[in-house]
Amino acid sequence: SMQLPALLALVPTSKQAAAELFWRINWPIVAVILALLGIPLSYTNPRALKYYGQTAAVLFFILYLNCLSIFKTWIIKGVFDIWSATIVMNLPFIVLAIFLFYRLMTMNTRHIDTIVVNWVLAPFRKLKSNKKE
Repeated sequence: SMQLPALLALVPTSKQAAAELFWRINWPIVAVILALLGIPLSYTNPRALKYYGQTAAVLFFILYLNCLSIFKTWIIKGVFDIWSATIVMNLPFIVLAIFLFYRLMTMNTRHIDTIVVNWVLAPFRKLKSNKKE
């Protein structure tokens, strides 16, 4: 229940204060990223599983909040500092949100991941066609 200026004064000397500052900084970030993840996960394809996006959203929520607690503990133990823990914890979820938005926006076009897979598999397809000849 300490006010922010007093907490900031204690951060250089106390790992517990640094962990509390990390906790206060990252809750709004987590809320925004989870809200952004909810947009592409809310899309349902009529031919696909009905609750696929909801199940994925709940799993991401549980994983993200567990990461928040784990990184807070690691800050107390001195494994991470505030800013590196914030980046390491949030960056994978930001990349996931960007990827899901990309998939949602390019739903009826060719995806970059299929292009990469086809490029990787092209030599093997040539080998297979050469064997048939």
